[in-house]
Amino acid sequence: MPHVCMVIEGAYPYITGGVSAWCHQLISEIKDVSFTLLVILPASYRNKDYKYKLPDNITDVKEIWLDEDYFPKDSRLRKKSDRRDVFEEIENFHLSMKLKNYGFFRIIAGMMLNKYRKRITLADITKSKEAIHTLFNIYKKSGSRSGFMKYFWTWKSTHLPILRILNYDLPKADMYHAVSTGFAGCVAAIARMIYNIPYVLTEHGIYAMEREDELKLSRMIDSDQKQFWINFYHSLCRLSYSFADKIITLYKGNLYIELANNANADRLEIIPNGVDIELHSSLKKTPVPRKIIIGTVVRVVPIKDVMTFIFAARIAADAVKEAEFHIIGPTDEDEDYYNECKDLVNELGLNDRIIFTGKVRMTDYYPMIDILVLTSVREAQPLVLLEGMCVGMPCVATDVGCCREMLKDVGFITTPGRPDETAEAIIRLCNNKELREELKRKGREMVMLNYNVKNVIKSYRDIYLKFSSEIRKKRLEQYGRDWISAT
Repeated sequence: MPHVCMVIEGAYPYITGGVSAWCHQLISEIKDVSFTLLVILPASYRNKDYKYKLPDNITDVKEIWLDEDYFPKDSRLRKKSDRRDVFEEIENFHLSMKLKNYGFFRIIAGMMLNKYRKRITLADITKSKEAIHTLFNIYKKSGSRSGFMKYFWTWKSTHLPILRILNYDLPKADMYHAVSTGFAGCVAAIARMIYNIPYVLTEHGIYAMEREDELKLSRMIDSDQKQFWINFYHSLCRLSYSFADKIITLYKGNLYIELANNANADRLEIIPNGVDIELHSSLKKTPVPRKIIIGTVVRVVPIKDVMTFIFAARIAADAVKEAEFHIIGPTDEDEDYYNECKDLVNELGLNDRIIFTGKVRMTDYYPMIDILVLTSVREAQPLVLLEGMCVGMPCVATDVGCCREMLKDVGFITTPGRPDETAEAIIRLCNNKELREELKRKGREMVMLNYNVKNVIKSYRDIYLKFSSEIRKKRLEQYGRDWISAT
């Protein structure tokens, strides 16, 4: 049976959401492939429970904790001559990164990997004179307006996760499948170098751009340090593309961004999201008497811009007395933001019109929603819109990701951060039952025609079998049948 290591950053099986649901469905349906989950997480998730019951074909779950506490305890410094050579290469690597040449990563990684009895340690990289001298040279060339100490701590915060990854003994598999760029893509790239096995990347949203949006919203980091982090994430993104044997994205808009960021055109493929047509189309609508339920299905986090939904609800509530607004999804991922949203609901006098449901079983909840709304500032190809249209709901979504393409002629598109536009679309749908029925029919037909999950499952199964077959053939040629029997 082919064995795939799926690399996931900050999602399945610890966190719910579109990407996690996609991972769970994909693994559950491809029963003739076994999986190891390699999950990259901050230490705050240690000892937390899974949010999903794992399918039987997941044979192992491994975690990479990125915090400094989880580094091997090694305070020794290597020989000065060894360190000097390494830091010369590190300077060359940073120069090559600016020129978008990522070949030097092989050299730098090789100097730090456990496989090579690493010539350099965490102590070397953070405490030695050579490290400080090299970093100061990079700092002078960076144009940073911050003092060197701020630059040093930002550099350490961004690079420690990479060092942690390089100190981790990666599991063996027939291929690696990263579900994003960033740290997950970096892990898969390293596995590609160590084991010489295929690395497939699926990008739902553009990771670097999502992190950039979050950083711009942050009130805790000054502008100079924000730019450092943004540059770092974009470099990880391009590094991930450079080593991938196949890059899968959900729609053309993402594909063009990937091409502009070092992705090889010959390795790109579009496989859209899909939904279980039979399941969702069979759900019977159960309207709530004397109410019109407007729902947004989201994790309550800033990138979903729940506050814009709340402001839109304030406007629509005055115009449509039967309207009731449900914010459906987990509230525990960013408790500060959730509390800000609750305070806003209270300030706007909407406590009797807005309900935070927390996590619910969506197949139970979908039938009662009359209008589905998304006000996100960043999306890729939201699974919730596809599921909602398949159940039979008219949809309103902001013009992000693939939403315009998905809702063309079957829904409403609004400007991010414009609650007035969202409210106008909600009011129009509430007041026009014939329009709601027309969009229900068109949306369901569109999803059935273009977004059947069976096609998605088949595409990925074919990719897994193709790459696994190729690597096993190479191993057989290299090692003979003893390798086959040993595995």
